[in-house]
Parts: sequence; structure tokens; C-alpha cells
Amino acid sequence: MIKLIGKIKERGSVKILNIYNKNIAGEILKAQNKISIKNYENGILIQPNGKFHATIAQNRRIQVAITNIIKKGIINCNNIANKILFVYINPADWGIKEIVSKCTHMSPLSKEIPINLMSKRAAIRLNNKKYYLDISSKRLYELAKKQGIKCLFNTNSEEIVIIKSSLPEARKLTPHSKKRIQIAIPKEILSKKQIESIANKRWLPVTVKFNLDSFGLKVFDFYSVTEEKELVKYLSSKGIKIAIKDYREPFDIKLLNKNIAVEVHNSIPAKEDFASRHRIKIGQVRLRILEAYHLIKNKQMDTFFLIINQSWRSNRYISELLDSTNNRVRILYTDFKDSWCDEVGDRIIKVIDK
Repeated sequence: MIKLIGKIKERGSVKILNIYNKNIAGEILKAQNKISIKNYENGILIQPNGKFHATIAQNRRIQVAITNIIKKGIINCNNIANKILFVYINPADWGIKEIVSKCTHMSPLSKEIPINLMSKRAAIRLNNKKYYLDISSKRLYELAKKQGIKCLFNTNSEEIVIIKSSLPEARKLTPHSKKRIQIAIPKEILSKKQIESIANKRWLPVTVKFNLDSFGLKVFDFYSVTEEKELVKYLSSKGIKIAIKDYREPFDIKLLNKNIAVEVHNSIPAKEDFASRHRIKIGQVRLRILEAYHLIKNKQMDTFFLIINQSWRSNRYISELLDSTNNRVRILYTDFKDSWCDEVGDRIIKVIDK
């Protein structure tokens, strides 16, 4: 079932429902302009060959006088808000595969911005004089390939908001590789400075914002390492807001609005790691501890949690780095087994709730 947006205009005392869809308009003409209208969910369902007459304008705008239809209760007036009525179409009813086709003459820009937006790094690329937004996400790739997601755009300075939409002017997210999707963006949303930068480098890093729920995404979908994903899933279930993974950051997880970082490092020491600080594994753990102190010292983070395997607890080369006076760097030991993330997550929550 496809949901379209119907717009209601008034001509005197007559209400006219306008639906923009070239494919359905063509099928209505074949049915001699006769359609069926029924109440459906929070809108109406339109099917071919009914008792109502539809007028087709410019081969793509469907117009139906609905004043009497509303009076008869066939259309629930409670489903009309701000002169908008949702219109549902079942492709099988019309014998066609594609309801919404590419619509190049209509602008894909939207003035509306969803709430609860999340930020993710992306890039704009120039290819054959067209601009494309590239987003790296395996899960979004999977959803776009399965569902055929389309989007509108809203832009503000260096940020681009993408809004999931079924409107004809919305543009399709194209699965580009197993970990990346691509969508064509209008040139007018780019500043002169951005256009010049893309012309010189052929690509430009940007921040893209979107509402995860509307796309069927969760924040842990952006974490590929098992331990990280498990902890993010647990913290999110407890109401902790987590940022989307940013591989440029010197840590794994960032808690939103709290300036708190979490690094998860599940390595198991070998015997040699207790005899020398110059082995690879011990060097990696020590480096993460030093990075944590550096971020705290330079006030880039307020608190830093480093989660490591409990096998490191008795390692003297780890102990010698720990500063008992600095409680803003917290080393949490765990065995990474069973419900480890529940225990560690609760310890993190206990600290940040103080």
C-alpha cells in the first residue's frame, strides 16, 4: 500500500481533492475517469471503476469534488487536517508496479523539519554535473534495497536534513554498495562556497540529519563491532541518548548532551604482555588509557569510560598509568560474557546520574 498526500482546495462552497500522480492519472483515464473512494486508516483508499468521477489535469493532477462525499460520511472529516488528506493506493488494484515515478519538474525541498534528529557524517560528490549525497550505512543500504525509500530535503548552513516521504517530488535512495547509499540532491541547496569546494575536490564532507524512527533505524544499527553494539543497545533501552558512530573520533561511543565518551577494548593479554610494556597488545591498551587522560586534560571530554577485559586487571603496566586522583577517567573491567553489558551499563548510568 502506497500513501500519497492529497491537498484540498475550495472553489466557492465546493471542496476539491487534488492528488498529484502521473501513473494513477493515466490509469484513471483508462477507466473512463471512474474511481471508488473508501475510508481507510487515517485517510481514504482509492480504487478504479467506482461511482465517483475524477478529472485529470495536465496528465498528472487528479481532481475530485468531495463536498458531497464528506456529507455522506464516505470520507471521515476527522482525517482532514490543514487541508491535507492521506490517499492510499494499492498497486495491485491498478495493475501497475510503480505508483510513484521520478518527478523532475517538482522541487524535492521541504519547509518542514522532523523532530528528534540525529547527525551523521556524509559526503557530497559531483558526477556528470549532478550532485549526490553519499551516506555510509549498511543497515540503511539494506532498508533502501528492500523498501525503496524516498526523501525530501531541508538545508540549513552546512547541514542537510533528509526527510522520508512518499510525495511524487521525493527522490529515491539508491543502494550503491553493501555499506553505502546515494541520493541525487538539487544544486540550489548548496552554497556558492560548497559548490566551489566540490568543483575543486570532487567531494565535500557534510553533516546529514534525519529522524531514525521514520527510516526504521535504531542508533545501534550504526555500530558494527559486537561489544559496542551490545552496550549501545542496552544504554539506549535505559533512555541514554547515544550519538551515531563517528569513525573520526578517538573513542567508540559518545553520550549525547553529556560530553561523555566510552571506549570498548576487548583484547586478552598473552603471557608476554605481563613481562614487557613494549608488546603490541599491552601497547594498545596503554595507548587508550593515555588518550583518555589527554581528552580529559584538554577538556574535550568531561568523563571517559574505558572498558577492558578483566584479564588486564593485574597487569602492572596498566596499573602504573592509572591516576587515582582523576575520577573522570574510569577503567571498567569485565569478562565480556553473558550479560556483561547490563552490569557495565548500570555502572556507567550510576556515574552519569550523580
